Amino acid sequence: MRITLTVARGKFLFSIMQTLRVVGTISLILSFSLVICCCVTGKFVSNDDQVSPEEANFKAEAVPQGIMLTFDNIPEEIDCLFISFQDVDPNTEYQINPEILFSYSVIGGSSLEQVKKTGRVIIPFVKAGQKYFISVDFQKNNDQYPGEWTHWMLAECVPYSGIYSSYKDIRLMLNRTKTGLTLPYEPVFSEEVQYSFPKYEYVVTVYSTGNNANMSYSFGRQANSLTWNFEPAMTEELKKNNNLERGDYSAFVRAFCHVIYDNITWNVELAKTNVFIYSFRG
Repeated sequence: MRITLTVARGKFLFSIMQTLRVVGTISLILSFSLVICCCVTGKFVSNDDQVSPEEANFKAEAVPQGIMLTFDNIPEEIDCLFISFQDVDPNTEYQINPEILFSYSVIGGSSLEQVKKTGRVIIPFVKAGQKYFISVDFQKNNDQYPGEWTHWMLAECVPYSGIYSSYKDIRLMLNRTKTGLTLPYEPVFSEEVQYSFPKYEYVVTVYSTGNNANMSYSFGRQANSLTWNFEPAMTEELKKNNNLERGDYSAFVRAFCHVIYDNITWNVELAKTNVFIYSFRG
């Protein structure tokens, strides 16, 4: 387990990618009519002429399974994709927002070869009628640093179907001392979805609501358990790295579930705690 400082850069996705990379996830974000849908061509953002916009076109559209991403072509030198979806536009100026729903997948190896061959990725973990903002980033040649990720942006898509309802009522509960948490039960998915192991990931976000409101500290772990005690390990890590001044901070915890659909592993956000006060006395 490690802790990281994340500085907001105006884009929620990039901030989350940095945070999740350090905590170990990326080692290496009701319809009034059933006909509501969307099909948006992706915009390519890069300074690298080796992968041109013509090569990188893709789109998102509503399908019976949820949202389908279709890639016209994925250049051979790309060896990892980072696909995220969330319910807040990542192009807006980012402030810490505990209400954002964020899920993602890191696609490499045989899963990436499948995507290159079929040209598609299905996102089933969505709610009908909810607008989602989908982002795709990629690495080439096994680059391991945040600055080496190239960013694609898919605007928004509103699905008319999905499997969100199977886990929408789960609540992540803090204990009385606010040092640990519990998921009350495991989510139930359809037979097309299997668990990946470890099953869960928990991430604590500690942030300032004052002058440094764009700065946050994240601490997390992967586990098969429905419970996790993040103290005293988090405070010890903060003291060791001198990341915080003494004081009171806002904090919340997200719970992700590691699941596999169509040979692609997703980290799906299941639930989050209410915001609570974390007192650092280092």
